[in-house]
Amino acid sequence: MWPARRTWRQKFARLNLWATLYASWALGLFPFIYNSSTKKLRRSTWLVGYGIILNLGFKLFVGLSGVIAVQISILLIGMHFHLAVLYIYRSVWIVNRELLTLANQLRMRQSRRSSRIHELHCLYSRLLGLSTRLGAIYDYQMTLFMISLLSVNILSIFYMIVYSISLKKILSFLLVINFIQALSINLMDFWLSIAVCDLAERAGRGTSAILKLFNDIPELDVDLDRSINDFALFCCHRRLRFNHCGLFYVHNAMGFRMIVACVLYLIYLVQFDYMNL
Repeated sequence: MWPARRTWRQKFARLNLWATLYASWALGLFPFIYNSSTKKLRRSTWLVGYGIILNLGFKLFVGLSGVIAVQISILLIGMHFHLAVLYIYRSVWIVNRELLTLANQLRMRQSRRSSRIHELHCLYSRLLGLSTRLGAIYDYQMTLFMISLLSVNILSIFYMIVYSISLKKILSFLLVINFIQALSINLMDFWLSIAVCDLAERAGRGTSAILKLFNDIPELDVDLDRSINDFALFCCHRRLRFNHCGLFYVHNAMGFRMIVACVLYLIYLVQFDYMNL
């Protein structure tokens, strides 16, 4: 009985050793083979080359997958924020259209309802609350997103200047095209986050302008006049604006100032390193 057990254990150990050896060769971790004539291990050039190619390929694949996953997650965060802002803009646009319709009806003496003004006032108030909560949720993500885009644009242009002037390298046509394409995509992504918020903010300013049209309508009902005044005062004290981390409001003027600041930073970097250019 004992010899049988010993034979089973030997077969299992031999199988385990052969599986480890072949797995090490397949993964490129063991670049040695056994020479039966000299009874020594010998380094195999083919296994060394295979291991280098396999490991380098695996690390480009894993690294590339990680970079792509990070970029996709960042773009998805930006897309969710943009879609939420566009939803707020669409709702405010509908409120403005309803207010214009009511103003025309009152001017034609076709309606004197104050309940609809109150409903639009409540809807507009909820939209402002939604925009505030939305800004609180995406404050840090969108700030880092915008800073990353601007930083990448500054550093990429600076390194292209160093590469072409300081190192005296000739820029190939494909390199220039790829650089311009990447720079344009970054700028468009940055300006999209600016333009979406500015669009919603302009729609909010349009609400205040539309409410002023009711002042030209004579002989308004007391309840209707009170509802319109409450709505107008609310729009004056609370405006639809997007502020990131309490640092800056997001609109076209601020986006233009950010781009000007990036150009100035690029000029500062070039002046700081002018001795090597």
